[in-house]
Amino acid sequence: MLLASLLLLSFLLIAPVHAQSADISITKDVSPDSPVTGQNVTWIVEVLNNGPDSATNVTVVDDLSEQLNVTIWNVGTLAPGDMKEVTYNTKFSTYGIKWNNVSVTSDATDPDPSDNVFNLSLEILLPDVDLVITKNHNPSITNIGQEIQWTVQVFNMGPDNTTGVTVIEDMSGLSGKTILSNTTTQGTFSVIGDTGTWDIGSLDAGQYAILTLNTTFSTPGIKVNNVTVSSPDANDTYPNNDFSTDEVVILPPDADLAVSKTASPDSAIVGEEVEWTVTIENLGPDTAINITVIDDLRGIGPSTIAAYSASQGIFSIGFPGLIWDVGSLGAGQNATFTFFSYPYSPGVRTNNVSIIAPDVNDTNTANDAYSVSITVQSPPPPTTRKRDGGGGQKYVEFTETGPIHTSNDAQVLVETRMYAADGILKITLPKGIRVAGSGGEPIDFITITRLPTNETPGLGDERNMTFSGYAYNCTPSGALFEYPVTITFTFDVETWDTLRGRDLEIRWWNEAAGSWEPLTTIIDDSARTVSAEVSHFTIFAVFVRAAAPQETGVAATPTTEVPEVADKEPEVPSPTPTPAAALTAAPLLALAALGYLRGRKR
Repeated sequence: MLLASLLLLSFLLIAPVHAQSADISITKDVSPDSPVTGQNVTWIVEVLNNGPDSATNVTVVDDLSEQLNVTIWNVGTLAPGDMKEVTYNTKFSTYGIKWNNVSVTSDATDPDPSDNVFNLSLEILLPDVDLVITKNHNPSITNIGQEIQWTVQVFNMGPDNTTGVTVIEDMSGLSGKTILSNTTTQGTFSVIGDTGTWDIGSLDAGQYAILTLNTTFSTPGIKVNNVTVSSPDANDTYPNNDFSTDEVVILPPDADLAVSKTASPDSAIVGEEVEWTVTIENLGPDTAINITVIDDLRGIGPSTIAAYSASQGIFSIGFPGLIWDVGSLGAGQNATFTFFSYPYSPGVRTNNVSIIAPDVNDTNTANDAYSVSITVQSPPPPTTRKRDGGGGQKYVEFTETGPIHTSNDAQVLVETRMYAADGILKITLPKGIRVAGSGGEPIDFITITRLPTNETPGLGDERNMTFSGYAYNCTPSGALFEYPVTITFTFDVETWDTLRGRDLEIRWWNEAAGSWEPLTTIIDDSARTVSAEVSHFTIFAVFVRAAAPQETGVAATPTTEVPEVADKEPEVPSPTPTPAAALTAAPLLALAALGYLRGRKR
């Protein structure tokens, strides 16, 4: 018995072990075979054990890396003849050829491994859609400022769904627009510059989306709006309806604009201030917009123009004169513009104004222009006296304003003495000196005007000195002399007593720098005078080192009396260099003109 057991054990140990053998095969199917982006795709994987033995630890690896991560399916044990199946669905957001590899392994020996791997390709197509866009507005004809509603509609006529639908709105033809509001049934709308973008997103077959815009316009004309729809994720089978254009007619307002102008006084003396007032009125019925008034100054002759003011709008100087941008004017409203001129020469002066309103339907153009004329007369003849001491020489003198008698080369033909109306400031132009305006033009008249404190510029920054209350504007401003001349301030006894012993200084107003510039000042206590040499006309004023007395305490009594004439010939100062700081660009031009005139005479 023992011997038989030993023999059986030996047989078992010596006999070979039979390994498991299983032919495992794998297949995969997909439906539909030509899907579009966004469509459901069904995958079916089948694993079959063709025997002869069972297979354990059967594992399926499905590589869907173009859409999903790698999927591992642990099938487990598969008996001979058994088949197992798995089904799942996916979607693709991009189109093109998609590759899929699936493989199976087990612990059994596979006599035919060629069917352990299955390769599959799938073409994802763009969906077929027909996107249709339309645009309309209400009302079709309207006025400036009236609200208009625009409606944009996008419809997907199918047959497929799509994503990434976008509408681009070209607003470059909507000049003068103001967008009041926008609403969408889906997606978002934004505007950058003249381009609007409506991101709709997904749009299924048979679905539509609506954008509504509310606008107004500030200018008239035909306004054109273009819209285009597109979807990069779809094949639009009929692109001709992907574009739509719409236009609206904005009518100009009906308004009767009337302009008028007055001049005061209507008869002036050379150098006298003339006030010009322009009035524009809207007689209705609508509000007028973008109004401009052109004031042609060419007819008012040689003048100084100053002190502009307008009740509304802005103004500038250009050809042919003053340009007043009024802006808008409601029915029944008016606006005014005022400026002042100081004529240099006598004659009849005519000023013309006209209206330009291209965005207004002016129902009566007869009152769109206006002319007004004034007569400028020469001042009374100046007083002429023979000099004491004989010799037949003469001089002329005048108070506040008067003429200068010059030769063709700008030489003063007779000594000219000019006084302010209060008799305090005196300027003497010696015979023979050359005088020219800031642009080199001849000078016919000179005016000296005392300025009240509230019209004196640059006060508050006098550099440790205080304004005395005496400032005089000598015009034409910028007029240049061939060599320096003397200006003299002469005070009465009472006023001089308040100034005696104090540090006095004459300064000139540098308009370009916006500051007062000091002059070398000579004080004569016995004559009660303060004097300095100047090279050009501007505003001259007296400043004191200590606190200035109250203006009521130092103001001189106005007088038209002319100081006594000196018994000797005026001393003509020899030409001296003028500091550069004392000359502005305009006087330099005049100096060049004087040099030219002098050379021509020689």
